Amino acid sequence: MERRLSRRCTLRPRFDVYREVSGAIHAIFKRYTDLVEGVALDEGYLDVTENKQNITYASTIARHIKTAIFQETQLTATAGVSINKFLAKMKWHQDRTNLMD
Repeated sequence: MERRLSRRCTLRPRFDVYREVSGAIHAIFKRYTDLVEGVALDEGYLDVTENKQNITYASTIARHIKTAIFQETQLTATAGVSINKFLAKMKWHQDRTNLMD
């Protein structure tokens, strides 16, 4: 599987690196809760109602996770925080769309 960027440049995906970074990100998730539903290699739903760090607000946990991801992988992350997966996904999409504007 290759992706052609131009007539002179072809990139090959590095799935081994992607899996490695995904493992690092999911390990960060596990610092806060064992209730992680992996959706993709780089995405997951976390139930932080009762979390390992005893942090009161889910939005605070999201900020901590985003900071840890950046510090440890040099990658940025987005998060949607809500009372259920559907609303969290909508919030994530809204915030992500705003970043692109």
